[in-house]
Amino acid sequence: MLGSGSLPKGQCVHCPPTAATCQAGVWHPVPIAGRCFLPRHPKGDGVPDVRCFHRCEAGDTCPGGIAGLCPKSLGLTPNAPCTDGGFVQP
Repeated sequence: MLGSGSLPKGQCVHCPPTAATCQAGVWHPVPIAGRCFLPRHPKGDGVPDVRCFHRCEAGDTCPGGIAGLCPKSLGLTPNAPCTDGGFVQP
């Protein structure tokens, strides 16, 4: 279950392979370069929304990694649709 603890590297069965990967010691899928996630889950709880990895056109704007938040310049809202294949499978 997402958020239930750290995921061993290579065992991220719910990560979209073209958008995210798993890293040891991290509780959530981690975006690859050119992808990002929103800083707040739509339901609140103070956690980032790591259910969807939005595409960034410039890789330097979204370098990926554990702190892979989407920049404000993308203009995404908390309920931005995840339409480009970067969503986490249940």
